[in-house]
Amino acid sequence: MTSNPPSYAEIEKSAGQNDQGSSAAIASLEEKLSEEKQSRKEDRFCFAVIIIILLDVIFFRDFNNWGPPIVIGILEIVLIWVAARKYGVEDFTNLFDKWVDRKKGA
Repeated sequence: MTSNPPSYAEIEKSAGQNDQGSSAAIASLEEKLSEEKQSRKEDRFCFAVIIIILLDVIFFRDFNNWGPPIVIGILEIVLIWVAARKYGVEDFTNLFDKWVDRKKGA
């Protein structure tokens, strides 16, 4: 026994259902991809901050006074703030913005 091929209307109906299911799946995958990209950006930012801290520990121990480390530390904070904005790390940028606003008011 051979089965009759599906009619054109049946094919359109099943294609419409598959399109809805596949568009939902695509939207879900896009959301997961976006979350993964953001997570990787945050990981890169954390790695950069850890490297900066390690380099500071290595090089700052050789200074005889506090002047250069303080100046370098201030510059690093500004650069870290710029990097946080670039990488989309909102926790750090919000914290830094609140600190700057508080210092402006004082």
